[in-house]
Amino acid sequence: MLTLDKYMSEYMKDLWAAPQTSQNLNKISRYLGSELADKYYFSISKENREKYRTMAEPDLTINKEFYAFGKTRLYQSVYGSIKRLENEKYVVDITVMFQYTDRFEDVKNINNSSVEKQGLNKEFEGGKSFSFKTEPKIITIKKQVNNLDEITGLLKNRLRNIDDNSEEGKDNIRADFYDSVVF
Repeated sequence: MLTLDKYMSEYMKDLWAAPQTSQNLNKISRYLGSELADKYYFSISKENREKYRTMAEPDLTINKEFYAFGKTRLYQSVYGSIKRLENEKYVVDITVMFQYTDRFEDVKNINNSSVEKQGLNKEFEGGKSFSFKTEPKIITIKKQVNNLDEITGLLKNRLRNIDDNSEEGKDNIRADFYDSVVF
């Protein structure tokens, strides 16, 4: 399996900061909220971490740097604990492991659509399938939050290396809370 970090390490920061990487971070907040439900405490170990209900499949075809990845699997494995306080705030102590992984089965058909008539796709004939992955990117959040939806904004800030106290960082945290509120 090809590990992208070894062959294109200079682009990894851009991959993690890509908007497509963070478009499904709300799956993590929703999962934690559903598990906590009406309880005051929820915990999940690293060994039993949730990776399937929080998994995303970002479509990178609209990203000019990573379009060849297409629709790629992004594991967003989460473990740790959430405690609900009496004032309806939450103490969050979670770790999220992000890892891209995919398998290209039909290599001869990569970018096949418009060039097929011109015969330009011949270089892919007999192409061998291959798999790739990234090294896990680990983000830990230990913080008191007003709402579990703030976790989405905090994760977005960490993936993009944005300071939580900057205007953009505050906007990310607030936006994810207000985007989830139904009026």
